[in-house]
Amino acid sequence: MRNKIKIALHLIIFAVLLGTVLLNVSNVLGRKYSKQKHGNYIENPEDYDVIFLGTSHVINGINPMEIYKEYGVASYNLANHACPMALTYWVFKNSLEVNTPKLVVVDLYALNWENKLDKNIDYAHDALDAFSLNLTKWQCAWDLFDNLDDRMQMVFPFAKYHGRWNEIKKEDFYIAKNIAAGWQFRMGINTEIKKPELPDEGALPEKKTLSMEYLERLVTECKERDIDVLLCYIPCAEKTENQVYGNYGYVLAEEYGLNYFNLAKVDSLVDYGIDFFDEAGHLNTSGAKKVSSALGDFIISNYPVTDCRTTDKAKSWDDSYEIYFKSYVANMQARNSADDYLMMLNNVNLEADIYLNCDVTREDVPLLFKLIDNLNGDVLKKVDENWESEDADIRIVVRRKDTGELVGEKSFSFS
Repeated sequence: MRNKIKIALHLIIFAVLLGTVLLNVSNVLGRKYSKQKHGNYIENPEDYDVIFLGTSHVINGINPMEIYKEYGVASYNLANHACPMALTYWVFKNSLEVNTPKLVVVDLYALNWENKLDKNIDYAHDALDAFSLNLTKWQCAWDLFDNLDDRMQMVFPFAKYHGRWNEIKKEDFYIAKNIAAGWQFRMGINTEIKKPELPDEGALPEKKTLSMEYLERLVTECKERDIDVLLCYIPCAEKTENQVYGNYGYVLAEEYGLNYFNLAKVDSLVDYGIDFFDEAGHLNTSGAKKVSSALGDFIISNYPVTDCRTTDKAKSWDDSYEIYFKSYVANMQARNSADDYLMMLNNVNLEADIYLNCDVTREDVPLLFKLIDNLNGDVLKKVDENWESEDADIRIVVRRKDTGELVGEKSFSFS
């Protein structure tokens, strides 16, 4: 009997050790993106009351750190690149295994999509690999994928990444977590985007798509769990015939008693000449600031979300914000273009004195002046057209609003 017990203990110890080794090897071999993107949410779920879901338009367009600084809302951006609503639904379902948020905000871009996944299934792994294996993940894999290999690779990522031995780099031995609560910024300004003609609210899609069905499943799940839902539509450059699918939000809002905040219809919220990064309509940091502020204001005005700046969460959030803010400013200081610098200067916690060489005119650099005008109301402007300098055409002195501390100074020449 003792021998059997001894053998059983040895087998248990061996299984534990083997599992630990495989887990560590899997962590090294696996792609780090998913854990970098979602890791802080999964490891500290109690820190977040609100989550944002959707595609890359949400990743680039909603900045939880700016929302915290301005409104005290504790939120996380769980959106993913190339993420149809079916995948968004399963990201949400997996996230419920670690936390039940007070409010779920879902962007309705791409409701015309009939596919569950992008052709490149790596995007699905980016969205889901960070979540632990459980019944929900099994169900997710069986719903999203059609063949056994893909299903097994989803529930056991080691099966997908075990062949990466020859690709391992120093960076594979640690995970640099996202310091902006899931937000990722786009650096650049696309001046060619024109505001699309927006569909009338009464215009509806001709048929219900697969994405619309998964959106309704998500809303139903939230209602069953007493989770508030806010439907939204972030401004983008999508064609009118595709944006009409966003009007399904009005249908669901009436049917389920929800709010639908169509930000694309908010007059003068974004400037289509300076607030977008690319022709696909992803917002840059200036556009993200405007959308984040509008959403933050809507959330605190319509939902019982606690201002965590007055709670025990404050220190943790303040510490995280300082890390984010210093990184943001360092990134801004690294810009070699006055246009990019001014774009990033549109930030809830930055103000500046701006000095212009008297020879610089609006006709010469119209985009520069437009970016300066974009800061109206958000920065302290002193545009001195009598300032002269042999070394530069513009000098920008930057301080943080909350403390008045000087955080940056840079000059640029246009010649």
